[in-house]
Amino acid sequence: MPDQWFITYQYKGMNLKFRLGLTSFKHVGIFPEQAENWNFIYDTIYDLKIEEPKVLNLFAYTGRASIAAKSAGADITHVDSVRQVITWSRENMEASGLDNIRWLVEDALKFCRREVKRGKKYNGNILDPPAYG
Repeated sequence: MPDQWFITYQYKGMNLKFRLGLTSFKHVGIFPEQAENWNFIYDTIYDLKIEEPKVLNLFAYTGRASIAAKSAGADITHVDSVRQVITWSRENMEASGLDNIRWLVEDALKFCRREVKRGKKYNGNILDPPAYG
């Protein structure tokens, strides 16, 4: 079995490519049951009557939801506390032919507290915290 491989995911205007790989924590970088959520995110953002809506994705893992939102035209801020998954997310964005996602290695709560102080607002939030977080 190779250490890494790619799969594609298509839905309406999304034509995404994701890198999968064997990890020490027994994940491969994707939870396929989340596909319905990616479709929902894409449809919801695509149907908004806002040019480039701002979306915040917290606990963003390897970026599938961020990439789905970006493919629908959103301005994405992607936050995860693990640098390796941010790197992986960026690879998935580039493999999907997308760009300009804001990547942050940060604790979600600390980041949100700072955003509130700054008066920053988003048109949508994606939250998928881990059970242990």
